[in-house]
Amino acid sequence: MILAVSLFADLPYRLAHHDPEFLGSISTRPPDTEAVYPCILAAEDYPQYLAAIREASERGDLLSRNPFSSEPHDRIVLRPFYSVVGFAAGVAGVSAETAYRLAVHLGRIVFLLGAYAFVSTFFAASRLRWLAFVTVVFVSGLTGWLSILQASLPDAFVFRYREGVERTEFQSFLLLFHHPHLPFAMGMTLFAARTVAGILARPRATGALWLALQMFAISVANLFSLVPVGMAAGIAAAVGMLRRRPDAAIALGWIAAGGLAGVPFLFYAMLTYSADPFWSNTYGLASGQGTPAPDVVVFQILWLVMFALAGVSSFARGQGAPSGDGFERSRAAAARGLVAVWIPATVVAMYLPMLDFRIRVAFGLAPMLAVVAACGIRDLLAAIGSIGGTAARRITAVVLVVVIGATPGYWWTLFVRSVSGEYADFYKLLYRPAAEVEGAHRLAELVGPDDVVLSSYESGNVLGGILDGAVVLGHDSGTLDSLRKRELVHRFFTGAMPRAEAEQFLAEERVSYVYFGPFEQRAFGAFDPTPLGDRFELAVETPMLRVLRVVGRRP
Repeated sequence: MILAVSLFADLPYRLAHHDPEFLGSISTRPPDTEAVYPCILAAEDYPQYLAAIREASERGDLLSRNPFSSEPHDRIVLRPFYSVVGFAAGVAGVSAETAYRLAVHLGRIVFLLGAYAFVSTFFAASRLRWLAFVTVVFVSGLTGWLSILQASLPDAFVFRYREGVERTEFQSFLLLFHHPHLPFAMGMTLFAARTVAGILARPRATGALWLALQMFAISVANLFSLVPVGMAAGIAAAVGMLRRRPDAAIALGWIAAGGLAGVPFLFYAMLTYSADPFWSNTYGLASGQGTPAPDVVVFQILWLVMFALAGVSSFARGQGAPSGDGFERSRAAAARGLVAVWIPATVVAMYLPMLDFRIRVAFGLAPMLAVVAACGIRDLLAAIGSIGGTAARRITAVVLVVVIGATPGYWWTLFVRSVSGEYADFYKLLYRPAAEVEGAHRLAELVGPDDVVLSSYESGNVLGGILDGAVVLGHDSGTLDSLRKRELVHRFFTGAMPRAEAEQFLAEERVSYVYFGPFEQRAFGAFDPTPLGDRFELAVETPMLRVLRVVGRRP
């Protein structure tokens, strides 16, 4: 089942990298194009991760630069998950793109294994485990129905409840289509929750060791996931102490000892993003990380909330949990207590004004609700069966699949339609003209570590992932003062800059190449370099692209 789900999630990628003829009549993909992003969801983040993999593969260390801004800056441990992937790629001799694809499969498998291990803590019967597994992976809220019914809904309603619909904090299904660090982090978070429950049930040094390994892995993949794990584990252990449970203080000690493994990266990141003037004003900014209004959050996880409310009683009583007096029974009871504190603690933390990245602490909320919701689904089917028999239970199950499956079905349909080319412009052109891609790689052969390329955002974001140098304007999070640079780039390419100002702009940004391709032509019209003609010479030219080298540029 786990392998089947992983392969199912890979189908859009496979479709995106075949010729349009493979999709037949449903394909609206332009001819003679290539896919430059290997994913649809958060596609524009891909060059950041590709750059980290490439750099680690070539340099053999974990320090990364920021290729999306032209200012000089120190290398830091920026994306350790992808740096580790890149280091392994260098050892194995595989390309950065291949290493990324292998990491995608690793992330999915860890997420799915973590989900199954987590739900198996609560349920003894195999069928209940698989029901809970499916609930964790596939059940969320009304996003799919919003899309289906949006034509008949008020525009204000659709606009409000579309906020943050792509957040994996509320749509666990999206983890299967996201960049690999997030599903990997979710899987390790669920493994860590199971380990914490084991420590609460039977404090042992081995449990603390496993927790340390898991917390370290979480810190490498997604630092923000340390917060809900540590918060819930600490509260659960403290509650045990207040209730004077045996070994509660020892359990708290072992949990704290294991949790220390995640602290170094956390403190390092906090120090770097608060003290360094470059990094604090790029990736250290928390723009777009606030939590949506409570009604919007509930809308996105409505089925989980409804079924969790229906199943909270049987979940609290431990129906379906391992029986007897053994460790598994004690661990299941401790896991239920952990869920009971995890959910409210997360909800409170999501709205604390002092947390800059509030939405990130919700990572893990959906699986916690899902194990309770699985009890609600089980209870509903059992109640229907007792009234109407097996046939009624089966009909109800089919109805639930249709109603609940609208959201994952919506995402799946969107991804497939996107790789067919239908939403190419909306996703910043998943596909680019083959001649442009060829020219970009020819430019990459010319660009050195000290070179800077000037282009539009859409081109610069892709170039940042394949060049050894940097771009003036790339990913919003990575470009220092990106709004001001967007305006300057626009004025430069449209000829609105006088020569003196243009020369100053090129010098301040340390530009060595000017890139003019399809996006630049569409955004700025024809670019006339005549006013600065003596400063440029032709470096690359294809039917879709011109690259000019800046003469006399100083690093």
